[in-house]
Amino acid sequence: SPRFTLPPTTSSAAPTAQAARFGDAITLSNSDGSQVAVTPLSIKEVVNPSQHAGSFAALKVAVKNVGSVVYSGVLSSGAALLNHAGGETNAVITGVPGELGSLHLNPGERQVGVIYFPGVRASAVAALQITNDEGTGSTTLLWQL
Repeated sequence: SPRFTLPPTTSSAAPTAQAARFGDAITLSNSDGSQVAVTPLSIKEVVNPSQHAGSFAALKVAVKNVGSVVYSGVLSSGAALLNHAGGETNAVITGVPGELGSLHLNPGERQVGVIYFPGVRASAVAALQITNDEGTGSTTLLWQL
């Protein structure tokens, strides 16, 4: 049975944020010069995805390389859902088919997949945040629900 891998949750620099709404594309710039447009498309609650026990929020996301260099990274490592009380839940890697795991996108390429968040009811989600450089960067993008 696959094990969950939790992404890093801290950043050495205070992140800066820009806000948007679900369905809006925002460009995430990384320190390696890569740039991807990230668009959260939908969120729903799923139970026991592919033999993983429990309830998960499944966030469908489109990612397009809008830069001039290859993007290689794990977008979900910098992703977190925020609830209405201000709590934060980091994404996990599940290995479920269709998951947006490790990406390798040439300029102009686009991929759509799902990011999973354990123990989160979709109705309790207030916002999505994604921090550049797989969660270690200084820029955090924010989408309000």
